[in-house]
Amino acid sequence: MSSEMAARTVHWVCKGNICRSAAADFLMRNHPEISASNTRSASSGIAEWCGGKGIHRDMLSAMKRAGTPAEKSRHLSRRWDPIQVTERDIVIPMDEEIARSLRYQNPEIIGNLLMPAELGVDFSEIADPYGKGEAAFDRCLSDVARLVDAVVARTGHVL
Repeated sequence: MSSEMAARTVHWVCKGNICRSAAADFLMRNHPEISASNTRSASSGIAEWCGGKGIHRDMLSAMKRAGTPAEKSRHLSRRWDPIQVTERDIVIPMDEEIARSLRYQNPEIIGNLLMPAELGVDFSEIADPYGKGEAAFDRCLSDVARLVDAVVARTGHVL
């Protein structure tokens, strides 16, 4: 992305903003190719209870096992707010349920939505690992990392 272009934010959205979107946001913010770009990262959740929670302990454990320790992350979950989305931004719902909710509640952002499969990965959504054990968190983190890499690889192109 050229430095003359306005900044773009990638909004990662899941249910509670403590597992999938929180991990994506952390990985993207710490990606070496993003720090020098005009692309920013943000995350949120659609759940009513969302807000003020850190990254889930099982996701932190998965990140540590993968060599991406995030214990010192200052992440605090926050609730989805469509007013944060500009025309240039991208909204990536982690699964079809989240996408349906966003389309229904915020039809004005439909043009900003991109599902994982539209970004060149070989999966259509990232399953919520909450309450499903260590293997589910490891798989989720692997998928999130691949999705973040796909987004980073395309930041120089129109998404």
